[in-house]
Amino acid sequence: MVMQMLFKENKISDLTGNIKELLHESRFFSKCYLYKNSLSNQHTQNKNQVINAQKITHIKSLDKLFKKIREFTHIHEPNKVIKDIEVKSYKKYDDNAPKISIFIFNNNTSHLKQLFNSIIKHTDYPNYELILINNGIESTLMESLKSISRNIPLKIYNQKNQNFSNIYSQIMKYVFGDYVLFLNSSVNVVDGWLNHLLDTATSHDDVGAVGSRIVYSKEVSNNQLYIKNDGTSFKEINTQIVPYDINDKKPYVPSKTSTKPVPALSHMLLVEKSKFNEVGGFSLEYDNGFEIEDLCLKLYEKGYVNYCNTDSILFYSVDESEKSPIQDLLDKREEKNRTFFVKKWNTFLKKELFIDKINKNNIFTDKPLKIAFVVSEKGKHANIADYFIGMGLARSLNNMGYETEFLSEKIDDIYNINEDIDVLISFLNRYDIDKIKTKNSLLIKIAWVINWFEWWVNKSYFESYDIVLVSNTEGIKYIEKNTGYKPILFPKATDTSMYNSKVESVKKYECDYCFAGNYWDDRERDLVNSLVPEDIPYDFNLYGNWWDKTKLKSFYKKRISYMNMPKVYASTKIVLDDATDFTDTSSSINTRVFDALAVGVLVISNGKEGIREFFGDKLPIYDSKESLEELLDFYISNPDRRKAKVEQLQSMVLKHYTYDIRANKLVEILLDYVKSTKILIKIPVTEEYDKRIWGDYHFAIHLQHEFNKKGYYCKLQKKINWDSVSDGLYDVVILLRGLYEYVPKIIHYNIMWNISHPDLVSVGEYDSYNQVYVASKYWTNALKNVLKTDVEELLQCTDTTLFHRQYTPEYDTQLLFVGNSRNVYRKVLHDLLPTEYDLNVYGDGWNGIVDDKYIIAEHIPNKQLYKAYSSTKVVLNDHWKDMREKGFISNRIFDAVACGTVVLSDNIYGIRDIFPENAVVLYDGEKDINNKIEEALKIGPINPSLVKEHTFKKRVDKIIDDYEKKCGK
Repeated sequence: MVMQMLFKENKISDLTGNIKELLHESRFFSKCYLYKNSLSNQHTQNKNQVINAQKITHIKSLDKLFKKIREFTHIHEPNKVIKDIEVKSYKKYDDNAPKISIFIFNNNTSHLKQLFNSIIKHTDYPNYELILINNGIESTLMESLKSISRNIPLKIYNQKNQNFSNIYSQIMKYVFGDYVLFLNSSVNVVDGWLNHLLDTATSHDDVGAVGSRIVYSKEVSNNQLYIKNDGTSFKEINTQIVPYDINDKKPYVPSKTSTKPVPALSHMLLVEKSKFNEVGGFSLEYDNGFEIEDLCLKLYEKGYVNYCNTDSILFYSVDESEKSPIQDLLDKREEKNRTFFVKKWNTFLKKELFIDKINKNNIFTDKPLKIAFVVSEKGKHANIADYFIGMGLARSLNNMGYETEFLSEKIDDIYNINEDIDVLISFLNRYDIDKIKTKNSLLIKIAWVINWFEWWVNKSYFESYDIVLVSNTEGIKYIEKNTGYKPILFPKATDTSMYNSKVESVKKYECDYCFAGNYWDDRERDLVNSLVPEDIPYDFNLYGNWWDKTKLKSFYKKRISYMNMPKVYASTKIVLDDATDFTDTSSSINTRVFDALAVGVLVISNGKEGIREFFGDKLPIYDSKESLEELLDFYISNPDRRKAKVEQLQSMVLKHYTYDIRANKLVEILLDYVKSTKILIKIPVTEEYDKRIWGDYHFAIHLQHEFNKKGYYCKLQKKINWDSVSDGLYDVVILLRGLYEYVPKIIHYNIMWNISHPDLVSVGEYDSYNQVYVASKYWTNALKNVLKTDVEELLQCTDTTLFHRQYTPEYDTQLLFVGNSRNVYRKVLHDLLPTEYDLNVYGDGWNGIVDDKYIIAEHIPNKQLYKAYSSTKVVLNDHWKDMREKGFISNRIFDAVACGTVVLSDNIYGIRDIFPENAVVLYDGEKDINNKIEEALKIGPINPSLVKEHTFKKRVDKIIDDYEKKCGK
């Protein structure tokens, strides 16, 4: 009514002539703006009708008014804003609305006046106050701001040379708003912006922070506006998880939903004051950067949900192409803030990114989890089972909403992995994952070990897998015994979308019994020797490749495509299984067993161990020609018994052995892996030698075992990969510091265990770690006086589950030395040789240094070492010079004592604090070594319990306890 009366009285000239005064009447201005849009909407809706000429005049007059205002205030608004971003309807609040305290931090003085004018112009929320932080605003501008805002509450706090966080922590106690809103001065607001924000903030109890959609204020091309920010999410760049603007530089289009959960916000946010205080407000460690993102993550960590309301729109006015004259200083400040942010949040965020994808929450990303399978071959002409096994699992994962991809070594570049792949599962023991090239440092690498367990374990790159899945318990035992992994049982299964009771018989495949599988020239099949179809009065069909070279060729039909296999099984009474199908152990079980039973057809197998593991004694087993013929005759001639047996076995398959079950199990494994603390042990093992000859490798395996027993995921990393991005997944890094230095990364909690060669380690290197352990009491005490970081004594140790007394005649000798020469004539041998004692030497590099008569072998398997230690009278030991002088006691002493064998060693500081004279005999040099050997030979077996406090279990308990206390785990 007010608008209409003004126009009736032709007072438009008064309006345009008194713009300065009108700007102070923010409610009046908003009413003008809403009235103009109301008229425009009427005009659009009735464009085919005669429109009141006076209303058209009003529209034109208001356009003139707004143009004058823009010219006066210098507010830059794109021409298309009025057209594309109409004033939307929004909830109106009365004077009882929650009070909102709007903080404006002056980070851009040139835009400050624009922001004030836009707030006054576009805000009709009735209960807010402006709080301006004056950190160097010129007096004339300050007076102008006071004048502009004279009709709304304005508080000004004078704070100079302080950062964002410090200022707010000081003045928050003087703020009485129910909600606090932090606003970057480089933005301008649009009608309803504050109302929309409060709508979202009050919609649920679990709302954390709420932000606006931020749009670039400059049109880029074709009158198109572009989004700067629909909230903030996070992504991995070179192992660091850093924030980025959601939808940055995407064309502006109205959002289909007004609110969307987001991980964080930037440039501005609204939050309930009580929740702000609950999480401790802004973190004081930042210096004008990352404060808002950090606050949002603290709210998220507490269980609150942050939102972006895309109906609430702000225009971003900064020209990002302009470079500040102090840009170098700003860049250094940015880097400092980023470093602190990464140190604080990297571990948390990398877990949340994965959890978001796995659980399909669509908060951190709308991209689904993507899993790739590395297989021998793929496509309709594939013959190898790994592809079919992968297809079954992939189909179930696809049905769960995940994406899958196959990489074939025959077709694809299997080492260039796209960065959108999250999980890589390899079926191939020959796939060298150390050769992988990818921008995704968070790639989870999984080995699915179906068979050939020894082949897998002996590969130099096997330790580079993050997770090891194994198809049966025999494989589990083998891998646990020979590596530090704790593998997960993950048997093969069947794809019930293909193999089920609904599959119908096909006449051309009908027979009494059949076998489907390939014949391999290099591997004799039991089936060839056990089956003589001519002696059995039943129809037999044989499918697969290369059977035309065998005595069964007259029954050979042809190769059947994988897609037709369900029909083949549905068209027979019994499916034969031969467990020698390119497997290396009788414990393996073929997929055909699960597939045929899922269709409802009986299977007779020769894979006794594998069948017993999964089906007990319920599935028929043959072990000879006679037993096979007997079983075939019995079940073919007794259909009722066959049916009952099939129903029993099919029920077991559907309950335990389907790929739907496996897919759910895989997701469960991934979630557990992502949520768990992951430990990476960096070992100084180089590529020049077999990893198995390195003592540090076996030392690390024992550590890995103990961490995995404690529920951590732990793996080893050789020196060649230390500086790669492949460690991005891991939370804790433990460096076994010997010969080689490693530069810690800020994304990890870094632990150094200095177990040898202390002279190579500087004070600065020690201090670059979060925690330092030293395998010497003497050197630990010396370092405590000079290091800033925490340093504690942690001596070397032994694994008493492996090193125990067991006499073995083949290793019987008087003296034993086990160690590599490294092209050095080791002290104890140099002092002793030549000798008349019966001496056995094991180790690499001794040829040409000592007489060949002493050298037994270049290597003794670590798993056999306890037998050698147990079967000698005396174990010889020495230390490198710096280790001897600084009290670094060799782990060889701990291992030998654990086997109950006396040790002869060079003298070393601190040894008597641990071992008495009748356990470790010390000598000073070549003059007394023979006398000391005679003394040691008279001692005999010693008490192994001397090492009970010096085990890997005790050491791991100590490391975990310290870590959890420090990190609050």
